[in-house]
Amino acid sequence: MLLSVICMGTALSQGYTIKGSVGKTHLKRVFLQLYSARDSVVKYQTRIEPDGTFVFKGSLPEPRLAEIRLASTSRGFFFYLENNVITLKVDPNDIDNTRINGSFSNSQYRCIVEECAENQDSINACLEGYILQNPESIFAPHILATQPTFALLTPKQLTRYVSRFSGAATRTYYYRYLQTKIHQLNRVSVGQKMPDFVLPDTSSHDIGCYENIGNNKYLVINIWSSKDLTENDKNTLCSLHRKYKSKGVEFFSVSFDVHRETWIRTILDSKFSWPHASDLLGWESVIANTLCIPYIPCNIIIDSQGTIVARDIPIGQLADELQKLFSKKKH
Repeated sequence: MLLSVICMGTALSQGYTIKGSVGKTHLKRVFLQLYSARDSVVKYQTRIEPDGTFVFKGSLPEPRLAEIRLASTSRGFFFYLENNVITLKVDPNDIDNTRINGSFSNSQYRCIVEECAENQDSINACLEGYILQNPESIFAPHILATQPTFALLTPKQLTRYVSRFSGAATRTYYYRYLQTKIHQLNRVSVGQKMPDFVLPDTSSHDIGCYENIGNNKYLVINIWSSKDLTENDKNTLCSLHRKYKSKGVEFFSVSFDVHRETWIRTILDSKFSWPHASDLLGWESVIANTLCIPYIPCNIIIDSQGTIVARDIPIGQLADELQKLFSKKKH
């Protein structure tokens, strides 16, 4: 494959030494996290010297995804660590500006991703080609989990990819992540029972998903945020609610907003007349992970027994989905 030819490098040494610098900073320590399938996350820390330098030393059986953080709770800079002398020049004001030298593995990974990114029209095909042709590569699970269309893959499609991985690929953090993701997706796929969840409503009272089913035939769970709803989306939701409420369909909206005032104002201005709930955590909401939400706005439909009958429905396709459900009942 072209990518394999272009991205070549040299043999690795016996252990790794990370020589880092952060310039002038009030911070006293720097944190290193190593990711693998077996250990998940292994954490180390070392002091930052008065001149702004720091050092980590160790040894790895094979290259591993790593992360440098300047605070234990902050977002870090990800890179591939290998047994070599690695230099890191960290910008304390913008971790993404970190410069790295000495890691062939990291250069190889960046080479693959950047070459595919040169042509936006075929980036997914390029990345998929690498995954399918290099099933033992430590980069393959990482590329699969972070490619642009990953969130749209069904459990069956994801399983098809992951089942091809072998060798070093199966010892990576992202391989374990993908296996967990398949399990999560299978639990909330069409035909499965919707897990119940409880969130604060607009009056800060807890409300459960199943409370909204009542005597209705279906419940439409609408996942949204104020900034992601268009005027057409709002009008469509209101129109469908009016049309199907008398037929036994209730709506229940879960917002990924982070500001309570914005959330409440959007509900009032849009004249939404059905129950709403949000933990105001944005994409950090427990719902994002529990229900494996791929994008917003989207909709999930469950029946009176709590069984998922359709999911990941864009608002523009919701009318057709509801019509299909009631057409089935006539036959």
